[in-house]
Amino acid sequence: LTLRKPTTTTTYTQQFVLAKYAVLSSLLSTCWALPPTLLQAILDTTLDALPTAGNDPLVLEHMVHVIRMVLPFTVFNLPTDDDKQNHLDDVFSQVWTAYADSRKPNSLTHAVIQCVFQPRLMPLVDVRSLALPQDAPLACHGLVDKLTTALLELQLKPEYQIPQMVNSDGFGRQLRSWQALCVLSRFVQTHTVDRIHELLWHKSFLNHNLPQIRYFIELFAMRVAVAFPKSSFPHIQALLQNVHLMPQLSASLLLVASVSLRLLPVDDTPQLHLDTLLLMVPWLNSTHGHTRTIVQFVALTLLPYFLAKEATASTVQFLQPTLRYLSTNKECKRMFRRQTDQMATFEPEKECTLAGLLMGTLNEFDEIVPISIVEQIKESLSASFAQFLKEDRRHGGQYQASVAGGLVLPSSAQEAPPPSSFSSSLEVPVGDDDQVIVQRKIDPNATAFLDELLAQTQAESLRDKQVNARRRRHQPVVVCASLVDKLPNVAGLARTCEIFNASKLLIPNMAMTHDILFRQISVTANKWVDMEEVPPSNVRPYLHRMKQQGYTVVALEQTSSSACLSTFVFPEKCVIVLGNEKEGIPVDILQAVDLCVEIPQMGVIRSLNVHVSGAILLWNYTQQRLLARQGTPTTLLP
Repeated sequence: LTLRKPTTTTTYTQQFVLAKYAVLSSLLSTCWALPPTLLQAILDTTLDALPTAGNDPLVLEHMVHVIRMVLPFTVFNLPTDDDKQNHLDDVFSQVWTAYADSRKPNSLTHAVIQCVFQPRLMPLVDVRSLALPQDAPLACHGLVDKLTTALLELQLKPEYQIPQMVNSDGFGRQLRSWQALCVLSRFVQTHTVDRIHELLWHKSFLNHNLPQIRYFIELFAMRVAVAFPKSSFPHIQALLQNVHLMPQLSASLLLVASVSLRLLPVDDTPQLHLDTLLLMVPWLNSTHGHTRTIVQFVALTLLPYFLAKEATASTVQFLQPTLRYLSTNKECKRMFRRQTDQMATFEPEKECTLAGLLMGTLNEFDEIVPISIVEQIKESLSASFAQFLKEDRRHGGQYQASVAGGLVLPSSAQEAPPPSSFSSSLEVPVGDDDQVIVQRKIDPNATAFLDELLAQTQAESLRDKQVNARRRRHQPVVVCASLVDKLPNVAGLARTCEIFNASKLLIPNMAMTHDILFRQISVTANKWVDMEEVPPSNVRPYLHRMKQQGYTVVALEQTSSSACLSTFVFPEKCVIVLGNEKEGIPVDILQAVDLCVEIPQMGVIRSLNVHVSGAILLWNYTQQRLLARQGTPTTLLP
């Protein structure tokens, strides 16, 4: 083993400890036939040294790997389940404490997650006589089979069959169980697949779960269907014949069938592809756009193949007009291109690895939740409709004008036409001036539906910009921290802006957000707060633009005309400008502000930290708005 040359911050002792646990981790991954007493001694020694490992994340990473490998094979020496559970809790508490005290590179975080994830599942079966899974896969087949079946049977419990509130314990259990099943999907064996089919397709797959859970259900189902198509697709085809499936379940089922058919070579299973396609085609009549879009993709992909084959051409001949429409219609072609790109980057096998599960983005509850294909299709539909509206405007806005009320409707009930006249025919009365007046007769209910759809689509983009991750409307306040140059203060302001739901935070350099210290202080707030890079030299022009949009610029600064915060009433739309830690707000920017406010102070030190000052102002602004909603008047005191 070659040791690195020590630097000024790395001692020979640290290098020795690092080498010791690196070698131990490597040995444990290759020598699995070790006596339990030795494994227990290794665990005890590693746990004793754990509190001193926080100074070097690399050492801690190797120690965590050692704990992960030996823990499942030592916990079963304890007499009762409670003792086992308490022992696991104690070990994980020590690991987490060391992790919290250390810097957190991605490799260490990955190791800690593996350590916490793997032993929790092991107690479902007794593994005292088994070898380590990485090095003795044949010996572990029984363990994996029992574990997979146990997790699927877990989904039959009542608390797993209904949606749970996000970030609740029930939601966490549902999410972790299906994530575990995704990782275990590669180990499903032929002799257990019938039991898995029984538990999956007609039971756990039909549970009503939140989209975050449904994503992993779909992944597991895809993996099973691709690995065992001949035994899986009869169940899929039976479900496709149920026209009363709920929208979430039908879209989920069609997506599983679509992805599975794409991954299976059609030349190997042509009859399976054809039978499934014919069962999917009726879903083109679904009232849900994303459901129709999934079927359109499958039809456009498979119909040309079967029409070109003499043996199957007559079977699908009746679908040739449908194929002609899907392949020539501009909107359908656009959606097909988008779906092709989405499908090309979606690999269930990769998504079902531990690395794949950790590649998603964090939500507001620090939970990794990827965006499902169904949600991506919905976004594509919205984007496609927005593009249609844009093109319609280029050609005079005929569609939008008709939806907005440009059609001539009867003025009274007496003039209303009989039901039989609601058709595509036109009345062409001739006036006295020989001008032809074209009056179209339509169904008013249809017009109302289109009007609602148009309004919903046009408002969607604006609504997304006006709400935060919890779907609460942003407050119309912008915090300008472009003059603040210390990273901890900017990170703290990001967290404060998220807490008080500010519309935007201006910072001097977006590169700050990539620093690990920024992420630690902001606690992922940078993912939920709209931040914009505005260098100090551009602050004055930015403030001028905001004034033109109706914002009032309020500066936090002690001047001869500053108002006391205790008597100050914030404008509803305002930009709060914070100064530099040492220099405050420059004169040229002060000349561009509308109002100045200062925080009353009673101590000897005549200044506050800029992050604290910004938090005080934001809370005061928020408090005034909350009181206004309750009907309590907020007025300036004399």
